[in-house]
Amino acid sequence: MTINGWILMQRKVTGGAVSFNKNWAEYRDGFGSAAGNDNYWLGLDKVYRLMRMGSVRLRIEVLKITRSLSVVTRSTSNPLVDSSLRLYALPLL
Repeated sequence: MTINGWILMQRKVTGGAVSFNKNWAEYRDGFGSAAGNDNYWLGLDKVYRLMRMGSVRLRIEVLKITRSLSVVTRSTSNPLVDSSLRLYALPLL
């Protein structure tokens, strides 16, 4: 699912029916539905494959309880996520 041209990787909502208390395979493969308004995680393997496509831009939006929005955007030609052999580690941004 894309929103304004961005691929939705995660959505966390207060009181969501889909729990983030998952096992390793579920985090690797993803869970929830991007189309709904519930908790969602794209999956580590899909995130890794997206990041390997070349130059990427990562945008992180955090909507706080106070309804204030914080946004961070990073661009790089280097992979932002390591492979499954390194447990999909995310280097420091």
